[in-house]
Amino acid sequence: MPGYILFSYAGSKPFNGGLIDATQDPDAFIFNKALNGEIQSFKEKVELAMRASKQPNSSGSASQSLSDELRKLVALKDEGALTQDEFTAAKKRLLV
Repeated sequence: MPGYILFSYAGSKPFNGGLIDATQDPDAFIFNKALNGEIQSFKEKVELAMRASKQPNSSGSASQSLSDELRKLVALKDEGALTQDEFTAAKKRLLV
């Protein structure tokens, strides 16, 4: 079964539809089941970037930033927001 990601931005109209409506929305990205793993990875990266953009800028070093991101991932896993597999994959991407 296909899925979709809908990109919203300030001033965009609210979306209350489903997959069929998403096919008509220029702000939607439709994908098939074969891409689920890649889409999950993309979603995690976007969510990390969104969380990071909400944090006040600090003059800390890159290693402090990395450890902060790792702490955030651990917290998300502990809260149940990430599975062990998702946590491991996200941690691997941070450390590469």
